[in-house]
Amino acid sequence: MAYLILDLSLLGVWRVTGHSLVENEHGELVDITPTQASQDYPFVRHVGTDEEFAAMANAVHVDVPMG
Repeated sequence: MAYLILDLSLLGVWRVTGHSLVENEHGELVDITPTQASQDYPFVRHVGTDEEFAAMANAVHVDVPMG
């Protein structure tokens, strides 16, 4: 479980949204979701309970002001 970080500089925010990933044998998070994105986006690993992750994911996304 992780959060996808989207750089929405034009809006002056980073968008943080829950995202499911696969962890490989080296402990690395791998996104296997098919995408047409032109670049990879960074992820931040969720530290907490499954319930806390679900609550965040249900919030759809959180916009964090830049600066």
